[in-house]
Amino acid sequence: MSLIANGAGESAKSFYNGVATTSLRFDYDSSHYLYRTPGTAGSRRKWTFSFWVKRADFNSNNQVVINAATSEGDGSGSDGNTLSLLYFKYVTNVGWYDFLNFYTNTNGGSDYSEELKRSFRDTTNWYHIVVAVDTTQSTAGNRLKYYVNGELQTSVSQYYAQIPQNYDTYFNMAHQHWIGRSLNNNSIYFNGYMAEINFVDGTQYAASDFGEFKNGVWIAKNPSVTYGTNGYRLQFKQTGTGTASSSTIGADTSGNNNHWTSGNLSAHDVMLDSPENNFATLTRLSFPLAAKSMSEGKLRANGTDHQMYTADRAFPASGKWYWEVNNLTSDGSNYYAQYMGVLSSDIFHAEQDVSTYDGGNYVGTYIRALAGVSWIAGNDNYYSNFTATSTSNGANHGGWGNEANSTGILSLALDVDAGTLKYYWNNSLVRTDSTLTANIEYFAHANLTASGGNFWNYAYWNFGQDSSFAGTKTAQGNTDANGNGDFYYSVPSGHLALCSANLPEPTIGSNSDTIATDHFETILYSASSGSAGAGSSTAQDIGGLDFKPDWVWIKGRSYADHHALFDSSRGVGKYLLSSATNAEATQADTLDEFRSDGFGLGADSTALVNYQNNTYVSWNWKANGGTTTTNDASSTSVGTVDSVFQANTTAGFSIITYTGTNANMSIAHGLGKVPKWILFKKRNAAQHWVSYHASVGNDREMNLSTTDAQTNTNSVYFNNTSPSTSVITIGTDVYKNANGDTYVAYAFAEVEGFSKFGSYIGNGNADGTFVYTGFRPAFILTKLSTHVSSWSIVDTTRDPFNIVNQYLLAESTGAEGDFDTLDILSNGFKARTTNAERNGVGRTVIYMAFAEAPFKYANAR
Repeated sequence: MSLIANGAGESAKSFYNGVATTSLRFDYDSSHYLYRTPGTAGSRRKWTFSFWVKRADFNSNNQVVINAATSEGDGSGSDGNTLSLLYFKYVTNVGWYDFLNFYTNTNGGSDYSEELKRSFRDTTNWYHIVVAVDTTQSTAGNRLKYYVNGELQTSVSQYYAQIPQNYDTYFNMAHQHWIGRSLNNNSIYFNGYMAEINFVDGTQYAASDFGEFKNGVWIAKNPSVTYGTNGYRLQFKQTGTGTASSSTIGADTSGNNNHWTSGNLSAHDVMLDSPENNFATLTRLSFPLAAKSMSEGKLRANGTDHQMYTADRAFPASGKWYWEVNNLTSDGSNYYAQYMGVLSSDIFHAEQDVSTYDGGNYVGTYIRALAGVSWIAGNDNYYSNFTATSTSNGANHGGWGNEANSTGILSLALDVDAGTLKYYWNNSLVRTDSTLTANIEYFAHANLTASGGNFWNYAYWNFGQDSSFAGTKTAQGNTDANGNGDFYYSVPSGHLALCSANLPEPTIGSNSDTIATDHFETILYSASSGSAGAGSSTAQDIGGLDFKPDWVWIKGRSYADHHALFDSSRGVGKYLLSSATNAEATQADTLDEFRSDGFGLGADSTALVNYQNNTYVSWNWKANGGTTTTNDASSTSVGTVDSVFQANTTAGFSIITYTGTNANMSIAHGLGKVPKWILFKKRNAAQHWVSYHASVGNDREMNLSTTDAQTNTNSVYFNNTSPSTSVITIGTDVYKNANGDTYVAYAFAEVEGFSKFGSYIGNGNADGTFVYTGFRPAFILTKLSTHVSSWSIVDTTRDPFNIVNQYLLAESTGAEGDFDTLDILSNGFKARTTNAERNGVGRTVIYMAFAEAPFKYANAR
């Protein structure tokens, strides 16, 4: 797949259909909900409910999306009403939790349920969910269908009995229906945002009637449905509150005038944050062991003894960015400092083990003392520059009881290219930090204090979605330089809101010339037994790729055997084993063709890639279609030794072959940008795989074919020289530079929104470190750099939804394993294990990740 239908370069806004552009914020703590009682009954056996949702939080509470009942309960949760409801169910005693459940019961009768067992823990982006019901179906699995982001879900089971044929649900009765609140337990609400809600009375529709795929991304479209008697469409384009009407929040725009009345909602709960323009919020995913208290759609933070809050995404490594925070206290007379600013991506990924300071109680104090963090407290009460060389009282410090210094709106203007952060207090510039490092990723952060007494600090954040700060101020409606957002003060010239519409257009992305699956993709396949019986196989072609692959990495899933790696530079039938030191082997009946959409397999006398009826995974990368370039170092003056490469400069991937000299040398790689990860393998003799990783450095290396930790420092590895935009420098190490031996190298450079090669520090907790990649990963390889561990590979083809737990080990012949490892999210991944190899406390984990879609366009996962 390549060029988008409307042409590369169209704006992010025109990429979408202009259908889902506003949302309604439901706050659990504020008891937000909508309600309606239909005047007449509709179909109780056939209906469809479609909604877009961005979760604000998940915790020990179930969260109701919609329910219907014969009467309102008394709030006890035990009054046994006749009801049907859809809710996010929190379960802790199983390997999955926070899944979606449809439950229905009759007072004194049977309970029924249909549970979608996948975790909905991505709080940084939007899901589209469709629940389509037709209980008249004779096939039980067709009576209730779940669709998530356009895909029919198959992992559905029942805690109670399965819904019987011709069952009458309680939707469409002439009784109460509530959105965002439980009817029989009035302490259970929803927490998050909903947009473009559609209910159809009388028809079971598919997701394709409410959305469409556009270059791999599911987007909203105008519904092509007949709504029926009680059908409705809630787009949240009105801001009136109170009794249902066409001008209130719950206005029905389907034409049916089935309007909803608002409960405890206000005009400021209608938000710009939407599936077509996703705004930043705070997150619980980062610094997870620090206690946090968030509300108002993750835009209000409460002070809890110097705990850390960060935004759910990084500011891009270029551009100008602006955000605001309204700082308040609870009793109006006592004040403690609220520290706010930015921290570097390195600090973000290295300091999420909050137990490193006072058992995690005062992590903010620890973080504030680090270089790589810039902050200000209140009206310049205290400050620290980015290098931590200046940390002191500000000129305006007047004590913590001084209201002028402790309440107000702090505005922050970050210029990433200039390396500056300007702090404004009530729209007056009070400090400029010019010590920031230019052109790196930053995260907005804060830590609030609550040091005894009967007062409590809290702050309302605005990344451009709510200039009223949840009703604590009068909205002012100022937009950024692109016309996006809603800010209290005028936005400094050229500065932007941190929302998806303002994120840079990636080179590889849903609105670009190529998408991720034009360069990397995973295929699953099964071998085919031959007619000769056991032990034989039949040649077959494996297709389904959107490109002709140049590097094909194959591993049997269902049985133990080596990983086999092929590439088009070395040619068909020639393989290397990542799980062994073997020299390159040639066997014509293994991979015998690089095809336009995959590869061909022979009868495979090696039993590596096509054996009996075993199952396999193949990870595939595109280089240059097998067309190589010979670099004559003496004539090009690039490198000191000749090399042959084929490079995909768009995707940052190059295959290089060369001959060693046992002298310090450099070879051309053809990428035009700096490689961050390089794998080397001797071809003509047995030797370990070795690798360079930017996070490990140019004076160490790591062995892909062993579980060893990184080596000790030594100049022989890379001559203490990092790769450049044109060459890779290699020392006298015989693993990759023995005189006269032949080698292959696979070099990877980062491409924004497509690939990332970094590291993080584990925290040893099941609520593990969150790693920001800036895209929704499709493939992740991890390894402890500082300790012995395996090279673990996961992907979203084998695990299409969270939790991701099917792993293969690059250095091992073992079959596929299964244990909880991580969640893959729309903007990165998060460790969900106490396993020391993936999330050991204080241990450094390096990773290699490739994208499904850039965060700018990704759906929640």
